[in-house]
Amino acid sequence: MPVLVLFKCDMLQSEEERILTLITRKLMGEATSSELEELESFISRYPAYAEKEARLSEVWSKPPVVDREFVEATFVAHTNRMKDFGYELTTISDELTKKPFWLTRKKVLYPVLALFVLVVTISIYRFTANKNRPTETAAVEINNEVSTRNGSRTQIQLLDGSTVWLNAGSKLNYGKDFGQKQREVYLTGEAFFDVVKNPHKPFIIHTKAIDVRVLGTQFNVRSYPTDKIVETSLIRGVVEVLVKGRGEKWVIHPNEKLLVENVSSQEELQKKPETIQPVRGKMVEVAIKPLTYQFNDSVAVEAAWVKNKLSFKDEPFSEVAKKLERWYDIEIEFKNESAKNLMMKGTFVNETLQKALEALEFSFGFKYSLRGNKVIIY
Repeated sequence: MPVLVLFKCDMLQSEEERILTLITRKLMGEATSSELEELESFISRYPAYAEKEARLSEVWSKPPVVDREFVEATFVAHTNRMKDFGYELTTISDELTKKPFWLTRKKVLYPVLALFVLVVTISIYRFTANKNRPTETAAVEINNEVSTRNGSRTQIQLLDGSTVWLNAGSKLNYGKDFGQKQREVYLTGEAFFDVVKNPHKPFIIHTKAIDVRVLGTQFNVRSYPTDKIVETSLIRGVVEVLVKGRGEKWVIHPNEKLLVENVSSQEELQKKPETIQPVRGKMVEVAIKPLTYQFNDSVAVEAAWVKNKLSFKDEPFSEVAKKLERWYDIEIEFKNESAKNLMMKGTFVNETLQKALEALEFSFGFKYSLRGNKVIIY
């Protein structure tokens, strides 16, 4: 049965297929904000689609009573139709492709067909999306771990469509069943997340000090073992943060960041992510502050690294030094202890280590020497 039976409307076939795809992505919780706006635009032009969407949503949320013979027959029919359009569905079993089926029922199960059409559309979307994914993503899926060394950064796409940018000296772990029954990852270091919305499967980031729970949003999490502060910075949406040392949940909103005292120990950091336990016996400090912006820069300092900017503002040299070490893969030693307290601000875009150190030396009055990959501050 052709798709147009379900969506009979005065519109072009290409629009018909597009709106089906948008509805499918919305039901899966993977539609972007622009796609949702596009769908609303379609519905405003073709009001009958509001009722169709509601019917499909109801079918999607309820497990149907399946007439197996009918579904198998229509599955093969739609498979052949998709092949005519140049798509190969890898989810079709060999048995179905070998055996012929005939429609013997006059009663059409519209809810079953509607659900089936959605499944076919999802299969096409998954197939084409997988073809376009970089090889790096495939490696991550197999290993269930991706890590970066100091001096490097990377971007990956998870199986649910969410995108993660991993900063220098960081590691992300997740289970083999990610995206099926749950969406949980374990982070050591710093990562920026652009999470696909799915109300039925919250996205949870576990770190030593906090757990971050979201449905769909953009935010940055910094949780380096050697840093004094664990930081969650929200760009868009709403996130809920569980502070393990306090057993409290905090909600932050756009342009806010949650700062949590980092009380992790090196001994516990040697454990596997799933064995790390919440901190006990210590009341950690928590604060909510606005995001930081440099003058004439619309990108928050907390997320500037995603744009290849090394940015800091009103931070002591001791903390800036840690960023420099990760960014340039170097070691910084302070011979002058008072220099650690120098409050600094600045932004470097594609600057060499030498140029960055010269600019900081000129602006803040310290002296340095560079010996291989080691910087000594006097």
